[in-house]
Formats: sequence, C-alpha cells, structure tokens
Amino acid sequence: MVDTERFQLKDIEWSFAKSREITGDRNPRRPIKTGIKSIKATCKSCSYTWHARAYGEGRLTTFVGGFILICPSCNAEEKINNTILEAISKKPKQN
Repeated sequence: MVDTERFQLKDIEWSFAKSREITGDRNPRRPIKTGIKSIKATCKSCSYTWHARAYGEGRLTTFVGGFILICPSCNAEEKINNTILEAISKKPKQN
C-alpha cells in the first residue's frame, strides 16, 4: 500500500499493448505497459474505499506520466505520477 496526500492506493492493475518493436529475429516481444487499468483506493478525507477505473464508480483519468483520481463520495481529487504506481507494483502483496 502507498499513501499519497489524499488517498491510500493498492492492488494496481496495469493495461498493456502489443510491442511494435522491429527486430531481426522472429521472437515476439513482451507487451508494453501503457498505463493503469484500475486501482483500489481509500480516501483519507471521508474513508470511502472503492475500485477506481476509467468508467463506473470513482473516476480515474489517465494522462502521460500518471493519472487523476477523484473520490466518488466527497470529490477529493489528486494528480498522481506513475512513479508511485511503480512502487506499488514492485512491493510484494500482503495477506
């Protein structure tokens, strides 16, 4: 779990795209991480917890280098950089 100014974030789900890299061999390349698909968030202002996605409950708007997260309960908003997302995805999950 990672704490930001307004949210606690965990359980990140990335979106991927097929690599278009041109190479000399015929081996397929690994998919490229293109951004965030969803993340579990808890608002520090109102203690509301939700699974944020681009559509549905809670708003998650991506931009180059990060995303904007908006709480569906109290409308708290924060701009979060992808460097924080990398920290979440590299930490081992706790049971």
